[in-house]
Amino acid sequence: MTLGTELLLGLLYLCMTCAIQDNFVQVIGLLHQSVELPSKLSLPSPLQEINWNFESKGKSYKVAQFDNHQARFYKEQFNGRIKLLYDGTTLLIEDLRMEDSGNYTAQFILKKDDYFERFMLMVYEPVPDPSIMIVMEERTSNWCNATLHCSVPTNSSPLNYNWIYKNTDSVYEESGNTIHISLNNSWDMEFQCIVHNPADQKNVSKQEMCNAQDSVAVKRMSYVILISLLLMLFILLLVIWKIRRKGSSTLTEDDGQTQVAISDHQRYGSSEEEEEHGREQIQQEADTLYCEATFPTDTDNPSIQLKG
Repeated sequence: MTLGTELLLGLLYLCMTCAIQDNFVQVIGLLHQSVELPSKLSLPSPLQEINWNFESKGKSYKVAQFDNHQARFYKEQFNGRIKLLYDGTTLLIEDLRMEDSGNYTAQFILKKDDYFERFMLMVYEPVPDPSIMIVMEERTSNWCNATLHCSVPTNSSPLNYNWIYKNTDSVYEESGNTIHISLNNSWDMEFQCIVHNPADQKNVSKQEMCNAQDSVAVKRMSYVILISLLLMLFILLLVIWKIRRKGSSTLTEDDGQTQVAISDHQRYGSSEEEEEHGREQIQQEADTLYCEATFPTDTDNPSIQLKG
């Protein structure tokens, strides 16, 4: 091998090493799950020491160290959630949190040289269960035009939406959370919405949208009828309550008049009794006037004669 060839190979190896050092290995993690950051470097042995650093928001922290076959951990953020595997060449993070996202660097220290391998970890939230809303625009006996809207309740991570549906033997795909469809005598087609991020995905399907719209209309009509019946029942109860209230007021007035009549009767009855008592007193006085007392000359035998 010539000297020029050796130099060329050396420069090529150096460029490859620089490229590996400068590039980040992208790793995707799911919230509350586990993830591994494995080294892919082929390094000579023995390794004297391995250091794992975490960089976030412009600051770098030492999180783990492996030397003399022992692992040490430093940063409190990962307390009890990180482990070193395979003699420290792989960093395991458990129960992932959103704040664990960032850059991780593994430093491999040999006697003469140091090697670095960098990882970029992105933690994503799980995708919520999606749902499809159908908005019917036009419908005839042969055609059904509608808009399908796919959505999730809430999610702070960016999401992607894709649609898959078949028409006879053809399969179609569309992106976006909303699609417009026109069906001609093929109302039983199945439309599938796939919601995903780099770490998770969920899907939901709808079939026979036009017929489903009929059942939705029937349900709405049922609700309208039920509300109308409840309203009529309420009005009927209100009328009955008012009638009963009016009847109670009339009875109260009649009772009042009866009580007034009884009071007058009692008052008049008392006057008649007083008048009768007065007549008895007058009669007694009259009887007294007709009573005469006579005293005979014989004082030993007095007598009283009454003349009526």
